[in-house]
Amino acid sequence: MLRWSLDAIRTQLRAVAPQIPIYLKSAASGFEQPSFYLRLVEGTYEETHRTNYMMQAVWEIVYMPLEDEAGQADPFNLLDMADRLHQHFMALPSLPGAGKVSFDRTALRGQMRQGDFVLQITLEMELEGPQEAYDVMQDIVMNEQ
Repeated sequence: MLRWSLDAIRTQLRAVAPQIPIYLKSAASGFEQPSFYLRLVEGTYEETHRTNYMMQAVWEIVYMPLEDEAGQADPFNLLDMADRLHQHFMALPSLPGAGKVSFDRTALRGQMRQGDFVLQITLEMELEGPQEAYDVMQDIVMNEQ
């Protein structure tokens, strides 16, 4: 389910900026800019009932903007993408996942840092565990002697 939450976020990032690459791990040669870097901050599964579970995934979306000739972040590019990301995810109370899966967006927090923008998004999903199977009652015929 954590993988499905990743895929749901990647799908939304492609909707906002299809031409911008998305990284999931550090690149030895550095990141192409502009780019997105995704990091799972926390992923939990918690039993909420005997057969139900809550999956929660806290993701950080880091946007690394274009750089100018001096190697500094382009402030206009940074502000533009920060606004686009925030508005896009604010408009989505839930994110569609694979198949019929849907994740509730329960928290969204943006932070401008020196040279990049970080959007932290929390997704939750309730899962049903395996159900117990019971034998179906049938008529019992007793032999009388």
